[in-house]
Amino acid sequence: MKFIKNIENRFSAIVRSIIPVCLIIFYFNSEIFSQSNSYNFEHVKIEDGLSQSTILNMLQDKTGYMWFGTFNGLNRFDGYNFKVYANIPGDSTSISDNIITSLYEDNNGILWIGTYEGNLNAFNVKTGEFTRFRLSLDNALIDVEEQDYPPYPIAFLYNYDNTITSIAEDGEGFLWLGTWGNGIIRFAKNAGVVDHYYNDPADFFSLSSNKVTSILIDNWGNVWIGTYGGGLNRLIAPSGLNTHSGLQAGPAKFVHYKHDPLDNSSISSDRIIRLFEDSKNNLWITTLNSGVNKICCVDDKSLSKPDSFEKYFAGGEKSRSLSHNTVMSILEDDDGSLWFGTFGSGLDYYNAADKSFSNFHSDPLDKNSLLDDEIVSLYKDASGIIWVGTNIGEGLTKLIKKKQKFNHYYRQPGKNLSLNDDVVWAIYEDADNVLWVGTYRGGLNKLDRENNTSVYFTHDPLDSTTISDNHVRAVAEDDEGNLWIGTYNSGLNKFNKKTGKFIHYHHVPGDTNSIANDQFVALCA
Repeated sequence: MKFIKNIENRFSAIVRSIIPVCLIIFYFNSEIFSQSNSYNFEHVKIEDGLSQSTILNMLQDKTGYMWFGTFNGLNRFDGYNFKVYANIPGDSTSISDNIITSLYEDNNGILWIGTYEGNLNAFNVKTGEFTRFRLSLDNALIDVEEQDYPPYPIAFLYNYDNTITSIAEDGEGFLWLGTWGNGIIRFAKNAGVVDHYYNDPADFFSLSSNKVTSILIDNWGNVWIGTYGGGLNRLIAPSGLNTHSGLQAGPAKFVHYKHDPLDNSSISSDRIIRLFEDSKNNLWITTLNSGVNKICCVDDKSLSKPDSFEKYFAGGEKSRSLSHNTVMSILEDDDGSLWFGTFGSGLDYYNAADKSFSNFHSDPLDKNSLLDDEIVSLYKDASGIIWVGTNIGEGLTKLIKKKQKFNHYYRQPGKNLSLNDDVVWAIYEDADNVLWVGTYRGGLNKLDRENNTSVYFTHDPLDSTTISDNHVRAVAEDDEGNLWIGTYNSGLNKFNKKTGKFIHYHHVPGDTNSIANDQFVALCA
């Protein structure tokens, strides 16, 4: 391996000795390129194997498969092909029904699927079989609420009371199931329904509404419930603690966060669509027609006092506001930026650092755009690809960040990070990610990209500890961290990075222990 490495080093050094290069480093720089030029858009449609083009939910399992819940079956994608799981009449090991309204993978790798008809399915990936759970509930306990179905989005249009809209798992392994009209179910995987939480008009601390759209269990173990019409709920134990073990001490209670038109700090709407917790423990709440709400840095202490909701709406300055007030889904990318899927105006990108927005939308004349502006679901996979599920008739869009971008280092007098000469003969990166650049007339350049600084080591005829010549042809590093610099006509230099001093080695005629020649084109350490 040492021999091969030496050959590679010699080859690259020879190439450097022949062709002067302009220093170009490959990396993604979002400041240089606009957002629209930073992503490739790939489309996945029915003709590519999807069973149906309305994507209600998405998930990547522990083995890497992507799963898509549609209006006509569950789709598994291996990166090349789709496999569709649909109900087979008479086969109890097939999925119970075909409208997939919620997906969740538990800690054991079991895929849990909630359906329109109110069935819970457990899918064993190893055996390929489904186990069905029909939730047995005492519906007589629930006062049927006046039906308040929105004309859109499609994700809600066909729901009925038993539809399972959301699945989450707590620290004790219980599944929490949200339904469209039957409140919340706490479900034990080996025993079935454990608790049923629902709205009781006679109990102020009961669930505020039986129409549950989203359940989130945050990093502190708090159970949050988004409802359609009843605002935001948080589960509390009788003692006021946010622990699941507290449920065993007595009946559960819920704190309600509702819209108050006389209180600007209250939540913007009681019609909640999605709950999301970002990497900084901020809680985000999306709504129907009323924008997005944020509770900053949720923890056990902050919940002991009334919360103030930070709001984001459409209609303001374009770069400072949402493009639409109905937001169906939200995710955080690998850079810590947020993405909002709107129902009608495409995809909004939010840069939390400067609180700016930019928008992606569909364009029939541009293949590198979204398929549709009515977004229903969003998901980020392990590789950082953003999947966008759209409404009726369109399918999936994949947003893939373009990784090969150029950043150009060149001579810029007065700039912190620049070269002192634009003709480059040698490049070496050390263990600290510092670039050492050999130039034609500028000696040795040190580019410290982490600290945004440049240092130039040039020849001084009055100082024997400086580099022997400004024409540098080769740079290498030994095991002790010393740099070796080969010059075009002034021998070899050994450079101590700590002291900043050079030791020179020249050809001495008649001395067989000296170097053979003062002209260097390549070095191999």
